[in-house]
Amino acid sequence: MDRRQAYEIEILSTFTRMGRRAPGISDADRDDEYLAQRTFFAALDKFKDEVRAAAALSELRKDAFGELLAGLDDATPDPTAWDEAISEARRGD
Repeated sequence: MDRRQAYEIEILSTFTRMGRRAPGISDADRDDEYLAQRTFFAALDKFKDEVRAAAALSELRKDAFGELLAGLDDATPDPTAWDEAISEARRGD
C-alpha cells in the first residue's frame, strides 16, 4: 500500500466514523492496525529489495536468497485479509 492509498483509507475512515461509534475495536486500535500494516509492508518491501541486491552479488548464496524470498511470499499476511479482519473487528464479528 503506498502513501496515497493509506491517505485515502484514512480520509474515508474518518468520514465513515463521523457521528457514530462502532461496536467493535476502538478507533485507536483500528488506527494501530492500519499503522502496523503500513509499517510491515514498507519494511518487507525494503528487506526484499536488500535481499535481491545481495543475491545479485553472490553466486554462492543466490539460491538460498531465492528460497528466502519465496518463503517470505508464502508467509506474508494477505493485505486484503488483514483489512477484512480489521473490518470484522470493528463490527464486533
